[in-house]
Amino acid sequence: MRCALSLEVDYRNQLNSVPQAHFSRLAELAPNEFRNIIRRSEFSQELNFRFAAFFSGNPSLIWGLIPRTLLLGPRNFIQYIRESRIFDRLLPRLRLLFANRSTRASFR
Repeated sequence: MRCALSLEVDYRNQLNSVPQAHFSRLAELAPNEFRNIIRRSEFSQELNFRFAAFFSGNPSLIWGLIPRTLLLGPRNFIQYIRESRIFDRLLPRLRLLFANRSTRASFR
């Protein structure tokens, strides 16, 4: 059985492989825009990792998103929200989580 750290590294590598495959296409962008895309990409990877941990039963990691969000800055955060469709992905998971909790509570 593999240790949790090994699984974490594997998952982070998997998340990192997608943007790495596309960065070469962004070479013609202005350096500032390229840097902002990198920052949003890194934030997205961190958010996906922490949400996966949260929905897998490790909610304490979610709090690490607060400083990452602040470091992203307001302009990049708003751009991330517009481009990522994070709410489209997150809302069904939250509905399921709360539905499961209410179902468990009704059986007590």
